[in-house]
Amino acid sequence: IADPDPTGMPVVEIRLDQAGAGLSGPELLRRLSTGSPRIEANPWKAEEGRLILSPACLRVGDAELIGRRLGEIMRRG
Repeated sequence: IADPDPTGMPVVEIRLDQAGAGLSGPELLRRLSTGSPRIEANPWKAEEGRLILSPACLRVGDAELIGRRLGEIMRRG
């Protein structure tokens, strides 16, 4: 999707079914930022269950780490 901040950089938007996951957007944001590896997401729409990730500072292999971390959090609920 287009960056909500009009820099033109592509971003990834995670849309969380908060009821189905048993986890709120703000709680997912908190777990991402306090876990290992620490992952920062744009909190702009977290209350709606939408987290936005920017690839600006990613290194090779980081996308896989983010995917694994998200999987761990979602399995724990």
